[in-house]
This record gives sequence, structure tokens and C-alpha cells, in this order.
Amino acid sequence: MKKSILNIFLLLTVVLCWSCVEDELNTFQNEDSIYFPMSTEGTSQNPNMDSLFYSVGLVPTTFTDSLISIPVKVLGRVADEDRSFTVELGQGTTAQEGTDFEFVNEHVIPAGEVSATIDIRLIKTEEIAEDTVVIKLKLLADEHFKSEMTTYVDRYGQEQLSHVGLDIYLSGVLQQPEDWFEPYLGKFSSKKFFLMVDVLGFDPLIYTGDVALSKSQYFGVVMKRYLDQQKALGNTIYEEDGTEMEMGVYI
Repeated sequence: MKKSILNIFLLLTVVLCWSCVEDELNTFQNEDSIYFPMSTEGTSQNPNMDSLFYSVGLVPTTFTDSLISIPVKVLGRVADEDRSFTVELGQGTTAQEGTDFEFVNEHVIPAGEVSATIDIRLIKTEEIAEDTVVIKLKLLADEHFKSEMTTYVDRYGQEQLSHVGLDIYLSGVLQQPEDWFEPYLGKFSSKKFFLMVDVLGFDPLIYTGDVALSKSQYFGVVMKRYLDQQKALGNTIYEEDGTEMEMGVYI
């Protein structure tokens, strides 16, 4: 008899625990939120950020546009169906949609996924080439997602990062990229950079993000071979200051 009572008690305990687990999971499923992971993950160079800087000056005059992808993530469940999410241009946006940029893809989290990208085509206009403009993206709550991950404040209450807002600054200023590895690529110059784009055929805006050292080494090797070939043909390539163009000392 005691054994039967013990078994019944254990069975009731399991049923109650299972019920609690199911309630917790159902509650979590109803709280799916959309956010920009850069505010929590950042990049290898910037651990946390809610703004990006793209030097459109890196794009040569022969390029009229370039594509960038902004990641978004879901805090919540994986769904069996596609789920659209809502993004709007926030107050303070100075870039003109349809003139300076345009959205390329549909804003959808695919079935079975918890992440997607907002793809934006940047259009190199005279305004961007001469000034700095900003695209302010804002994720909104809708039928599929909430936007409760709003801001992060450090323990001192000073640093704030938005999880649902992202500012993209577009500038025509040409500066040496952070991932320009001089031991492979040599001294930076706009002439060398645009020659590399022409010879190697890469999208110059890759230098607004992370460029692996192995890729920089490859660029250096191929460009040195090109410069040596041109010199052998009697067409030595010079920098704007008249010095011979050279790659890095490790090449």
C-alpha cells in the first residue's frame, strides 16, 4: 500500500513538473523579439555597436553602387513558416531612399531560421561624395515579433546601445581602412587602392568590415606580381608623389 501511494505521488510530481515546463515554453514562444545583433555581438574590431561608418569614398568613380548586408536576429523560437519583420527609417535620416540608397530584399526571417539580413544598395551620389549622410534603421513590433530589446545601459548608467536601432553613416571621405595591413599591402594611397580594385576586381566596400590577413596577403602577392610585370614592360607604376608604387615588406 505504501509503495502504491509512493508511486502515485511520484506520478503526480512528474505531471506537475511537465506542466510547468510546458507553461514556461509556451510563454517564451509568445515573446519572440527581433533585434540587431551588432549591439550584443559587434565585430572583431568593435565588440558592441549600434552605428556603422561606410566610407563611400572607397568606391571608385567607375562604381555606381555597392551592396551592404545588415544582420538581424530573433530572440525566441524557430518557426516552421516564414515570418516578416518590420523596419522603418527613423527620425533624423538624412540619406534619401531611392536616391542615395534602396532596400533590396524582403524583410523576412525564413522558416527554420532565427536570423536574416537587411540588404541595402548604396548609390554613389554627388551629395554623398561631398558630405556625410545617415540612414537610421528602426525595428518595430508587429504581428510576428516584439521589439522589447530596446537599450543597453552599462553599470554606470552612461553608455547606451540600442538593440532595435542602427545608424549607418555614409561619407565620401577617403581614409585608410582599419584592416589595411601595411606589412602586406604597403603604404596606403587612394591611387594604389583603386588600382587594386581594378586589377583584383573586388568590392571596395569589403574594407568597411573585417578583411582576413590571408586575403590581404593574397592581395599583396598578386599586386606585387602585377607591378613587377608592368615594370618589366617599361610601364613602372608611380604614386601621386612620384615614388614607385610598392607593396608591403612581407611580400
